Amino acid sequence: MRGFNRKGARGREVQQIWYTKTDLCNYLGITYTTFYRWVRHKNFPEPEMFHLCRTGRYDIRKIEAFLTHKS
Repeated sequence: MRGFNRKGARGREVQQIWYTKTDLCNYLGITYTTFYRWVRHKNFPEPEMFHLCRTGRYDIRKIEAFLTHKS
């Protein structure tokens, strides 16, 4: 899986790393119900970056690692 790309300050493509819940659901093609089911899993990554928004953002690299090693 790869994140959304956008143009950086120098015109280079930069991969998006931090995702909101909505972004993650859209990116992964899942419903909110599935997302919240995953959140209850003991190894699901915690949100970070609370200075950007109240609910935090998720690091896509950690989410992808969780999906790879989910048991």
